[in-house]
Amino acid sequence: EYERRKKETQDIEGADMPDIRSRVKSMQGVDKRMRVDQEALLHQSMLNIQTLDEIRDVAIAFMNENHQTELADVVMQHHEATRQTAEKANAWMNGSFRIKKGRLLDFTSSGMQIHATIVRTNFFGKETEEEQVVQVNYLNNKTCDDADSFKMRIIELLQSCNLYRSTASVLRMPIGSRGWSI
Repeated sequence: EYERRKKETQDIEGADMPDIRSRVKSMQGVDKRMRVDQEALLHQSMLNIQTLDEIRDVAIAFMNENHQTELADVVMQHHEATRQTAEKANAWMNGSFRIKKGRLLDFTSSGMQIHATIVRTNFFGKETEEEQVVQVNYLNNKTCDDADSFKMRIIELLQSCNLYRSTASVLRMPIGSRGWSI
């Protein structure tokens, strides 16, 4: 029975599709795919937007768990007063001023508030730690108003610090993506 049905379908498919391209298309299922109404898809994605208030706890927990050293690099690169202090201190003795880690405290539509742990090393090698809370604005004064734009602002900051591997892991943050997941 199986062989008979197989032969019948081969005969039918062979008769209808003399061209190899159409045969391949039928095997791939191109004819069976459904067309997507782009307007409906756009409308559906706009319904799933998460505001900054909705994602705040999840985003802060994710960044603090996975990206403390990267947040430290962002502070060093993009907070003007900290960068100038580090340049002056490290010009005399390289490594005497460094940021050990950064913790995201809060974020707004215009920037992030980061708690930085700064380590100062004196001439004799004694280290002292100090805590500092800094405000880091997003690049080019951009703003964010939803989860996806927040991810993009974080990625832009990390890319500006040449932290390309970390930018990929930010995409795993369980927020936004308008219903899509990686």
